[in-house]
Amino acid sequence: MFGKPQAIVYLRRKSLELYLQNSQSYAEKLDYPADLVSSEEILNDQSFGRFLGDFFTKVTSAGQRFVVILSDELTFSQIIEVEKSKDGDLEAQKKEFFDSVPLDTHELATLEFYYKNRLFLAGCNKKLYEDVVLCLTNMGRTVDFVVPAFVFGVSANAPLTGDDISKILSNHDLIKLSNLLSPPDKKQKVESGSDAWVPDTKVVSGNRNESDDRAFDMKYFFVPVLVIVVAAALMGGYLLFSAESKSAFRIDLPFFAKAKQVASPSPAASAAAEEKKITDKGAMSVEVINGTGVVGQAGKVKTMLEGIGFSNITAANAENTGNTVTKVEYSSDIDRGVREEVEAELKKTFEQVESSDAGADSTYQIIVTTGVENNP
Repeated sequence: MFGKPQAIVYLRRKSLELYLQNSQSYAEKLDYPADLVSSEEILNDQSFGRFLGDFFTKVTSAGQRFVVILSDELTFSQIIEVEKSKDGDLEAQKKEFFDSVPLDTHELATLEFYYKNRLFLAGCNKKLYEDVVLCLTNMGRTVDFVVPAFVFGVSANAPLTGDDISKILSNHDLIKLSNLLSPPDKKQKVESGSDAWVPDTKVVSGNRNESDDRAFDMKYFFVPVLVIVVAAALMGGYLLFSAESKSAFRIDLPFFAKAKQVASPSPAASAAAEEKKITDKGAMSVEVINGTGVVGQAGKVKTMLEGIGFSNITAANAENTGNTVTKVEYSSDIDRGVREEVEAELKKTFEQVESSDAGADSTYQIIVTTGVENNP
């Protein structure tokens, strides 16, 4: 169901603008400091989050509903006329487009959907809108949609006009299709006046109607459920029989409590769970601390770590700058292979590198405190 938003956040390269319901121009504007956002990259997530929080606390109220709109400055986009392309050509064009977007996989948010014989493709840095969505959500606001402006023919990078806002909010179908918070994952052709392509829509054919579709869907819903129930009953009966035969079963417990009581993970499953570690470097929070006072040393290490796949990195200075040994602290969930890669990279520059476990109260998953370099 399309809920009418009460406010719009228009994200641009170096700022965001807040539009209230039925406004003809923005009500508030927030310019990003260069030390927080540069070249469409957020340099310090925590500081940026606090910066947004201070702003939204002053200009919004609890319970408000929002649409976040991404300007052309933030999106890479392409529209392909379906009728002029063959299926093979479409796939090639899609691949060529997404391959051309200059963003790492862990940063990239993609959008792909068909609408009125046109294929819409878009890519952007998801961090640019995720931090805004998270901030508003944590403050008790609701973000229903995150949509690229180009989809609606709003291509100017100037402030939005009343007509722009009306064009976006009045097209309920298109705003749902282009929502980056819930992008479509099915593309099926349907019969319509314009032979449009619409994701997540049932195929219309013959005399089949919506009630037939519902009956069809419900049949395939209940059959698996029935099979699962029967299998569970048989397994429960077996467990009950086995337990009672050994006089180790409490009869006063309900069936599901009994089943839960006798079930236990295998040693192999327990070992696998213990060995499961985080391997996605782009998702790890890292702090680099300049422990020597050498100007630019933390930034140098930040660049080194970015070169091997890390992106969520914060740089800081230590209170005491007499550190000689480069120290690396890891949270317990960091994969061994990641640890070895970090230390191998640091040993290219620093004389000594030592590792240890981070404290349980650490804000970061990896903390690097720099020491003396081989060739400072």
